[in-house]
Amino acid sequence: MLKKEIKDTLKTLGHCFLLLLLIPIAMLMKWHIFHAQWEISGLFEPVYVAIVLLFAAYSGVSIFQTEKKDRALEYLLSLPMSIGKILVIKLLPRLTVLLLLIIGGGIFSVFRTVISDAIGVIIVFFIAVFISLAVDSLFNAMIGVLVVNIILYYTSLIASYLTIEHRIFGSTEPIFWLSFLLPGLLLLVPLAAAFGLTIKNFDLKPLKWQAKSYLVIALPSASLLLVFIMVFIKKYLIWVRELG
Repeated sequence: MLKKEIKDTLKTLGHCFLLLLLIPIAMLMKWHIFHAQWEISGLFEPVYVAIVLLFAAYSGVSIFQTEKKDRALEYLLSLPMSIGKILVIKLLPRLTVLLLLIIGGGIFSVFRTVISDAIGVIIVFFIAVFISLAVDSLFNAMIGVLVVNIILYYTSLIASYLTIEHRIFGSTEPIFWLSFLLPGLLLLVPLAAAFGLTIKNFDLKPLKWQAKSYLVIALPSASLLLVFIMVFIKKYLIWVRELG
C-alpha cells in the first residue's frame, strides 16, 4: 500500500512540475513578441511557489481520489488495519515531498521566512486533506480549498490589524501566532472533526450522504469567520490606505 501511495504522490508531483514549462514559454513570448528579456530568477520564484502551493492543495484533495474513482473507498476502510495507520501511510509520502519542496524553497531563497511559510503551506495541505471527503468532485474540492484559504487570508490580515491598532501586545512578535495560527486552527479543527466523523461513520451509502458532518460542523465555523471579515473589512481597508 505504501508503494502505491508513493507512486501516486510522485505522479501528482509530476503534474505540478508541468508548471515549470511556463518559464521557457514566458521567456519565448517576451523575446519574440515584446522584444525584451526577463531574468530567469524573476520567473522561477513565483512558478516555484505556485508548484508548492498547487502540490499542497492537489495532493491533499486527491488523497482518496484513486479509491473514489475505483469505488474502493469502502474496501479500503474495511481492511484489517486501523484508520490511523491508513492515514499515516497516505500522509507520509505526501508530507515528505511537501517538506522537501519547502526546504528546496529555503535553499533557493524562494521562501524568505522558511518557518512561517512552511506553516502556511502545511495548513493549506491539511485543509485540502480534510476537504477531500466533503465532495465527490476533485474540481469542487479544489474550489473549496481556494475559498477556505481566502477566508483564512483575510481573517489573518484583519486579525493583524486589530492586534496592532489596539496594541493587544507590547511588541509585534506574537502577532503572527495570533493573527495567522489562531484563524488557521479555527478552520482546521472543525474541518478535522468533520473529516474524522465522515470516516468513522462511513458505510455503504453514497459519500455525499456521509459528508453531512461538514454542513453541521465546518460550515458554521467558516461562516463565522466570514462574518468577522465582513464586520471589520471596511475599517481594515481604511487603515491600510492611511498607512500608504
